[in-house]
Order: sequence, then structure tokens, then C-alpha cells
Amino acid sequence: MSLSARLGPGDIVDELTRRRLLGAGLGAVSLAGLAACGNDSRTATAPKSLAAPTTRQVEADNGTVTAPSQAKRVVALDTWTLNSCLDVGAHLVGTTEGAAAFVPPQFRARAKAVPVVAASGTPDLEKIAAAQPDLIMTIFLDKKVLPKLSAIAPVVAHQNTDFASTESYFATALGRPDQLAAAKRSYGNRIADIRSSYRKQLVELKWSIVSALSTSNAYVYHQLSTGGKVLVDLGAHWSSADVPGKDPVDDGTVVSFENLDRLADADIILNNSSGVAGTQQALTADPVVRSLPATKAGHLYATTVAYPQSYGQAAQMLDLVERILQQFA
Repeated sequence: MSLSARLGPGDIVDELTRRRLLGAGLGAVSLAGLAACGNDSRTATAPKSLAAPTTRQVEADNGTVTAPSQAKRVVALDTWTLNSCLDVGAHLVGTTEGAAAFVPPQFRARAKAVPVVAASGTPDLEKIAAAQPDLIMTIFLDKKVLPKLSAIAPVVAHQNTDFASTESYFATALGRPDQLAAAKRSYGNRIADIRSSYRKQLVELKWSIVSALSTSNAYVYHQLSTGGKVLVDLGAHWSSADVPGKDPVDDGTVVSFENLDRLADADIILNNSSGVAGTQQALTADPVVRSLPATKAGHLYATTVAYPQSYGQAAQMLDLVERILQQFA
């Protein structure tokens, strides 16, 4: 599991410790009655209506799932699936406690209105059943819980990687390809605009993304991380400390604060909040971090948007990156 596999902020440290530290329908199809010939008053009999399939097979981490062709009532049991649903306009009838805090501002009111059916990573089966979902989505594969959820509605479980791959998977499972295409197009256009406007800066500057796990340890993200994908898509260059991982699930390395001098060649450091109280501030105040050239130059940025879980959140990160690049223009 990666740092991203979480239901709420408090799950991050434990998780890292374990790791190591298709459309509405084709409509009725009929043939018009044939014109009468001579005294023959017989007309053709219309064939039976051809309805679009109401279900389809989805390949998920928990096996082949018979899911609705277009889900109408969705329960999203984590922030990743919630953000995917919001991005492609799925109708939500349940989510997890606190998840609304991890969505882009334009979706926050909508997310807060979604009934809470899970808390601290534990689904409330009675509340989920009462919500009458036709599809349940999650990034977690709990073999004890999945059968109970599957008794309520089809469950699609899929391990997240970066925001683009994860949203593409869940949007396809939801049967919302057009909305997914629109999200991709918007992101691609924004990437192209920033690359064109800040070509020189993107070539010259080196970036790093870190997240404090505690008051003494940080997580240095690799280029295969979900925030890394945004910078890679922009053509940004990385600090030499950010060695690419071999697997998208292994998206970074745990490093003690005292060893963060490895970020000395970074021109820009994004200090992304892990959601654990006080840790982001502790990293900023650490003597080694304060001595880094990026920090001294005023380019250590405390943020909450450098770990995007959807195209919508990636747009937030692009906003931040563009504001930073403007300072070097």
C-alpha cells in the first residue's frame, strides 16, 4: 500500500510504517407498419424493443464484478473514489467521515452534503444498506469486509496509483467516459499552457515534494508519485534526491529530518501536509530544513495540494506551481 491508501489523515503514519518504513439506453427500436397493398390490410408486426444492457463486467482487484452500466447511486468509501466521483459528476449517496475536507473547493459543499456511511476506515453496513447504493467503490481490499459489502451492492475495489490512472479506472467503472474525457482534456490544456508560458523556468529549476510523517521523519516523494506525475507532465526537473521508484505503489522514501540535506540542490520544495497535526510545522522549523538553499531563498512552500487524487485536485496543484513559476519569470 502507498501513502495514498488512506481513509483519513490519521491513517498515513501507520500505513507508511507497515510498508516500510456505457449510456442511458439505445431506446426502443421498431419498424413502421408497411403500407397496405391492394386489398391486403395486413401490417407488419413490430419486433420487440432492444434495450441497452443494464449491467456489465468490471475487472477489479476483488475479481470480476457485475456492475451497473451506469451507476446511479454510488457509495465512495475513501477520498480517492470520492474525488473521482465528484470529478465525473456521479450521484453519491454515501462516503467516509472527514472526506469532504480533501476535495477541491468547487466540490466542497456537495461533498459535505453526502451522507457519512463510514468512519475511521470502518464501513457502517446498516447505513450503507439504508443508502440503497447500486455500486460501492473503494481503494481498499479488506477480505473480511468486502463480502459483507457485496451483499448490499456490487463492490469495485482497486488499488490507487497516480490520480490520472486511478480516476480513469473508477470513471470507467462508473460508466462515465464522456465526463472523464472532459477532465483529461481540461488538464492537458492547462499543462500545455504552463509549459508554453514557463518553458525556461521548467528547464532550469529543480523541484522536490516532501511530507512530514512525524516531528522527526519525512517522506520524500519520487517522480512516480501522484504529485510527481503533475511535475513530470510539465517537464519539470527533480532534485537529485528524488530517485524514481520502480513501482507506482512505491512512491517515495522515508527520510529523517537530519538527512534532508540531500535536498540541497532543490530550488523549490513543496512541503505537503500529511494531515498529522503539527508535523508540517515541525518540518519547516527543523534546523537542517531551515539551512537548505530553497528555504533560505523563500521557496519552501507549505501546501495541501501536492498529493492530487483526481484531475480536479491536480488542477489545484497546477495553480500552485504556476504561482511559484511566476516568481521566477
